[in-house]
Order: sequence, then structure tokens, then C-alpha cells
Amino acid sequence: MSSPIVAKPRNGSVMAGNTFHAMADSNQPPSLAVSDVHQALIDESAGLAFLRDAEVTDVLCYHRDGTGGHDYLMLSIRLGQGAIVLARAERVPSTQERGIIGIVLKGSAAWDNIKFSYYPSAIRGPGDIPIMMLRCHNVKFVHCTQLFSIIHGHSQEYHAKSFNCWWFAAALVLCVI
Repeated sequence: MSSPIVAKPRNGSVMAGNTFHAMADSNQPPSLAVSDVHQALIDESAGLAFLRDAEVTDVLCYHRDGTGGHDYLMLSIRLGQGAIVLARAERVPSTQERGIIGIVLKGSAAWDNIKFSYYPSAIRGPGDIPIMMLRCHNVKFVHCTQLFSIIHGHSQEYHAKSFNCWWFAAALVLCVI
């Protein structure tokens, strides 16, 4: 069994108001740890109140076929003035050092992450298909990041047969319903 990843204390937030828009406007937005995003949202000095208090209007679960398949969540977040930003949230193994067989047999540390974009094609694969949609009412984005952090705290391990991408997506959806 591998040991869990211990997060190191961060000096400042992983993003701030000005850097958020640059990341979301990128053709290849970076992936950020769910716990870092949550901490940035509750850090008043980061200037992310517009995102913290933004309403999640829809949560879609996408599936990608292929070796092993993969599921992830796409959150539609309504910012001020009607602007929509998408957030892709997913669980993947944090390292490929063990290869597929090692992940199946021993597991790996989980990398639960979020990436933001104004453009669906920047964070969704062309062959990915929506398999479920949840319409949300009165759900703030900060509540979703808090749930992601709680889910990550419950299991920091990625196992091919449990605590994997499907489990991560289902755990959030079941909490929101």
C-alpha cells in the first residue's frame, strides 16, 4: 500500500482574481489540486469572491471510452453579468511510476484536480460523451470545492477497482442530490 500524499503548506493562494481569468482563457489550462482551489476561495486576500459565491447551474458527468475508460465532472458556473466558466473536476492516479498493473494491484496516490475554461473544447475531449446531467439550484462553487476536499480526505488513494475516477464523480453527485 502506498503512503498518502501530504500537502505542504502554501505561501499564498494557488490563484488570484487576475490569474484565474488568464487560466480560464488559456487553450491549455493548468490542473489545480482541489484542496488548493478551496483554500484560494476562502482566502479573502486572493480576490476570488466572484468565484467563491458563483452559482453552479449544472453538473455533467462525462465518460471517455478507451483503455479502462474515464469519468469526470464538468460544472457550469455562472459568474457575474451572465458569464459562464466551466470547471472540469476529476480523479486520476498521481503517478504512472507503477504502470497499469501496479495501480490495479497496489493503487497509487490520488490526484483530485480542477481546471477552468471559458471554452468547452479546451477541457473536454472530442469523443467524451455526457452520461448524466444534474441541474442545480442554490449551489455555490465554494460548496462544491469543500465537498471535493472532503471526498479527497476520505480517500487519498487511487485504486483501479475502488476510489477511482468513477467513485470520485459519483461521490460528489450523490452528495449534491
